[in-house]
Amino acid sequence: MDRYPDRLSTVAFILLLTVVSSSASNIVPYDEESNDVNLILGTQSCYTTPDGRDYTGTVSVTESGLECQYWSSQSPHRHRGFKPYPSLHNHNYCRNPDSSGSRAWCYTTDPNTRWEYCDVGFSRWSCRGDIECYESYDAEDYRGHVNVTENGKTCQRWDVQDPHEHTYRGDDFIGEHNHCRNPNGDNRPWCYTMDPNIPWDYCNVCEKGPVNTHDDIALNKAASQSSLYNNPGVASHAVDGFKSATYIDESCTHTNLDMDAWWKVDLQYLYFVQEIVITNRQDCCAERLAGAVVRVGSNGNIKSNTQCGTTVTESDASKRTLTFTCEPGTVGRYVSVQVEGHNNYMTLCEVEVFGHRECTKALDFVGTNNKVRITDNIPQMSDITMCLWFKLSVVAGEPHIVSYSVPGNFNELLVSLLNPVYFGRGSTTASSSVNGQDMNWHHLCITWQSSGGRWNVYNNGLLTDSGTGFFSGGSITGGGIMILGQEQDSLGGGFESSQAFRGLLTGFNIWSRVLTPIEVASVAGSESMKGDVVAWNINNLETTGEVNEVCVIIK
Repeated sequence: MDRYPDRLSTVAFILLLTVVSSSASNIVPYDEESNDVNLILGTQSCYTTPDGRDYTGTVSVTESGLECQYWSSQSPHRHRGFKPYPSLHNHNYCRNPDSSGSRAWCYTTDPNTRWEYCDVGFSRWSCRGDIECYESYDAEDYRGHVNVTENGKTCQRWDVQDPHEHTYRGDDFIGEHNHCRNPNGDNRPWCYTMDPNIPWDYCNVCEKGPVNTHDDIALNKAASQSSLYNNPGVASHAVDGFKSATYIDESCTHTNLDMDAWWKVDLQYLYFVQEIVITNRQDCCAERLAGAVVRVGSNGNIKSNTQCGTTVTESDASKRTLTFTCEPGTVGRYVSVQVEGHNNYMTLCEVEVFGHRECTKALDFVGTNNKVRITDNIPQMSDITMCLWFKLSVVAGEPHIVSYSVPGNFNELLVSLLNPVYFGRGSTTASSSVNGQDMNWHHLCITWQSSGGRWNVYNNGLLTDSGTGFFSGGSITGGGIMILGQEQDSLGGGFESSQAFRGLLTGFNIWSRVLTPIEVASVAGSESMKGDVVAWNINNLETTGEVNEVCVIIK
């Protein structure tokens, strides 16, 4: 079934008319411009906000069919937070007062089901304005109707294979039309063209990104906590979109009496996080949040991640809403709250996370005759940490991602993406357990110190492998040539196409010391920490071959 229907079928329209023929005066004409199929007034009503806080329709049953409890009633469910006020009145219609939920909801008349969300339809484009706009940076959410490229070429239909064959076949995600889309996470919307000589081209559409849309990026993501006090206190209640600060509303988490009690949410992808807002419990026990620390990062060991804002004080802990602002450039997959240094219960009634998946400048190594030379001077080093982000696009040959060559030793230092990833100096190598050929993003960090020849390998901020005796007592010779994307078989040359790296690379930094595990996690979670030997700067590189600058979202 087409996810974005262009029209309502005549048969379905007739059937709906038959069902509601007794109340034909309540029928609202189908609005082709908004692609909304709200035919029956009284079941769905136009609203504009994503969370439905401006919904004023008359739906009074939940999405599972339960009748709503009157907002003025305390039976069968007593509640404190949402007594009638001008926007509620004395009725039992679904609402989202004070954006307390992620969409319209109500208390139910079923004694065994306290509250549920309601099906009130979708916010309508015709209420929002220009449907040609989008909000995400790379316009993956663009659903407008532009069908001509920026160079004036008419777009080919996605469900047609002529004049250009392709793998997008008008599926449910794209639809059967010729509107510009971004199905592959490119920089912006594009389409195949009707010109046989131009396979595809970008489109100009109304741009809004990059922006922080103030959508809660933690909503309904997987959450966990140090322990569970009882079933109403599950970790997911902090990301269900329901912001009642009363525990009996089954909207809050609750741990046992734990030392360093914690809660965390997995955002699934890396995000630039700007702000975290916590709704604190108010019916009792608000003071339990004193000493809480909010952290953001890519390390599952939450204490290794970057703190946002300040530690919660005793006076702050009495507040219903607490806001934590992160430093610019804070990146992470995990957001955590932990009451550090205390033996106590912890309760959170909602944790909202605001940010965006802004793109990062990266190099795209396309062909087999491409390489990048680092222009920084490489000094002699007895300790080293090397970190970078990479994602292999083509699995072939023996791809090498880093090659450092000096007179007399063309393999002074190298990193290969043979499965598994290994690094070496001369004929000495050390293997890791990292699968660099799985076509996923990896943040790889390698540390080595001369004393004892100790080495560590980190993948996505976590230590995966370590050892000793690697070139113990030696040092990395300075003054050589460092190449990304190829292996040198001679000083600055001797390249083979079978050893080319084809994929994406960014964030290459080198330090003349061994970073701590906490520092490595911080590097994986933020672009702000730069190396003292090589500090990643995409504008300060010498590129050869098919190496393109692109903007990517690291997932």
